[in-house]
Amino acid sequence: MAKAVTDAAKKFDLEHEEMHSKVEYIVAHGIVSSIEDKRVIIGSAHFVFEDEHCEIPADKQPLRKK
Repeated sequence: MAKAVTDAAKKFDLEHEEMHSKVEYIVAHGIVSSIEDKRVIIGSAHFVFEDEHCEIPADKQPLRKK
């Protein structure tokens, strides 16, 4: 998954900087880490939105890929 994220960042000319520390792998769901004391969650829609209760602000909804 990490390689896919860094490859996508390169595709969009985004700078990638290692900022996270401990990474927790949640089997069949995704990964959890933290950056500057903020929780970072990457994974399936089920994991992110249902299990972790993340929300996307209304003004950012068009950025969500389905």
